[in-house]
Amino acid sequence: MYDLNWFKISFSPKLIGFSIEYLSFENGDLGDLDEVRCESNRLGISISFWSSGYLGIFIYDYEKDLELLNIITDKKSERKDLFESIEKLL
Repeated sequence: MYDLNWFKISFSPKLIGFSIEYLSFENGDLGDLDEVRCESNRLGISISFWSSGYLGIFIYDYEKDLELLNIITDKKSERKDLFESIEKLL
C-alpha cells in the first residue's frame, strides 16, 4: 500500500486544481524511481516512490515562498501520516 498504483487510484483524485506529471528513472541511488509532480497555483508537491521501499515527499508553498515538507523515509508506518499531512494542506 502507499505505492504509485495506490496514489493513482486513491490519492490523485483529491488533487483538484493540480496538474499531475508522472516520471520514471532507472538505476538511481535508491533503486528505480517513480516520481509524481503535482502543481497548483499555491503548492508544488513532489512524491518519489523508490523500488527499494523509500518514499520521498517535498512540498513547497509558492504563496508563502516556504518549504513545508522535505522528507525521505523507508518506514512504511509513517506513510499514512505523511499522506494525511498532504491532504490537510490541500
